[in-house]
Amino acid sequence: MNYLTQEKTFLSFIFTKAKYAASFEHLHFNLLAKTDEVAFLENGTPDIQDYLHDLPKIDDQANKKIAAIVRNANPFTLGHKH
Repeated sequence: MNYLTQEKTFLSFIFTKAKYAASFEHLHFNLLAKTDEVAFLENGTPDIQDYLHDLPKIDDQANKKIAAIVRNANPFTLGHKH
């Protein structure tokens, strides 16, 4: 973690096997998502709670249609071309 601080990186993510998630939680990583096989964790600032807090608030959001686009734009796998 000292290296990350020196490089001004204050947020790190772990993508690991699900069976190792608890080990990283003991190191103060927060579990973001987990399946039977894998886990995704974060540690640092700003974290997911900061992000959620900063999202704009929409009046009567429960009754509005909301959409999102998910795109694979990884230039190393050329996933954005599919």
